[in-house]
Amino acid sequence: MYSPTGTTRKVVEAIIDGLEIQEVHLVDLTKPSVREQIIGRIYEDLVIFAVPVYFNHAPREVVDILEGVEGEGKPVILLAVYGNVGYGKVLWDLQEASQEASLIPVAAATFVGEHSFSHPEFPIAPGRPDDEDLHIARDFGGRVRNIMDGIEEPSLASLDPLPWKMPFLSRMIPDSFARYATREPRIDLEKCTRCGTCVKKCPVQAIDRSTLVIDGNSCTRCFACVKYCPATARIIAFKRPRLLRWFFSKHASRRRSARLFLPKNPSE
Repeated sequence: MYSPTGTTRKVVEAIIDGLEIQEVHLVDLTKPSVREQIIGRIYEDLVIFAVPVYFNHAPREVVDILEGVEGEGKPVILLAVYGNVGYGKVLWDLQEASQEASLIPVAAATFVGEHSFSHPEFPIAPGRPDDEDLHIARDFGGRVRNIMDGIEEPSLASLDPLPWKMPFLSRMIPDSFARYATREPRIDLEKCTRCGTCVKKCPVQAIDRSTLVIDGNSCTRCFACVKYCPATARIIAFKRPRLLRWFFSKHASRRRSARLFLPKNPSE
């Protein structure tokens, strides 16, 4: 699981509740120290691989981790959480990477989480995932549990190739669009209490511990430092606010719901 601002974590925890799993081994890939470790062989009976969507793509450093996994035919649930705009090819990419790691995708889903650009003056899916989203996530977990209980081998529940669709405008957006549209978060030193929360929450260690200055080249614009700052001392700085308002009003104005991909229950 990779969840800089906590939205993906909420969905994962709700799915786990629905699965009614007694023993859970949670690997938080948000932490750089964890990503540096080699996961290697999978010993658990079921895997959930969950990532946020950054402008139609999964965080590359997280997907690359699958290359070192030895799945040995274990079932995996694929999950993409996006900011109410689009999820691009993320599920398709995760399915392909999982299969190369000898994992068997048996279920997949997309859920909406509050967009990383969202703030009070520029709300984009604020408060998502909300109660409705999490109810769907728990129900999804229960449906996966019922399917897995009804088969002898995970391969019997293997998903067909997952569909993907990217509007023409979305295909024009480069991977670096977040850097094109925003600056690294600024800091109001009069508000800052130097508690160090932003340093701890940064998933790429882009914040200097002494000066609290952010390395703009390393910063992924996840804005975890802004979301978690208890003093609201971090500020999202948009380079092109008019363009962004037009884009999000066009592509994120209506509420999008979760999409669930499940194999047919063999017992039905």
